Amino acid sequence: PMVTISAPVRNRNDEVIQIASAEVNLSQISRLTEAAQIGTAGYAVLIDTDGSIVAHGSGADAVLGTSIIQFSRVSAILSGATFDALGEKDRYKSFFGGVEVIGAGIKIPGIGWAILVEWPIADADGLIQDIRDEVLVLTLFSIIAVLLFSPFFAGRLIQPIRALEEGAAEIARGNFEKQVNIKTDDELEDLGL
Repeated sequence: PMVTISAPVRNRNDEVIQIASAEVNLSQISRLTEAAQIGTAGYAVLIDTDGSIVAHGSGADAVLGTSIIQFSRVSAILSGATFDALGEKDRYKSFFGGVEVIGAGIKIPGIGWAILVEWPIADADGLIQDIRDEVLVLTLFSIIAVLLFSPFFAGRLIQPIRALEEGAAEIARGNFEKQVNIKTDDELEDLGL
């Protein structure tokens, strides 16, 4: 696909003295848009100032050059509205196949084109469910690990305290020579001396 871009050339008095024009090959932009994928089924659509599709990802059931300006979301984006896919209004039926999607869109500064990104809700919810399942498995594994290792750590903590308790009982009976030998490398070991 090719597009012609032109702009006025002005002199110091801000008078138009010439028009600079160039024909730009959009194949690189088309390849990038086609390669953009959100989740496993999401896609991006590049729209020109007239509302025509310039490029689209493989998930969009669209034809290059087709005008989609009649869709309120597209005309709103081309008018400067931004959609961030975070609100309830960003969940709707796509104009590409009628699938329920989460959509985001923004007008590209400088050229006035727009990019629209849509992600089928079923795919998005599937990803969220996968993350939820992974968190659940990790939480269960952590609980089991705590239950298995807590007796070991509790024993290591209680053993020196019991030794100190026995030493205190000996001192209470009048045996002031009793030393408690524990190896904890902390304040409990100092207390035993």
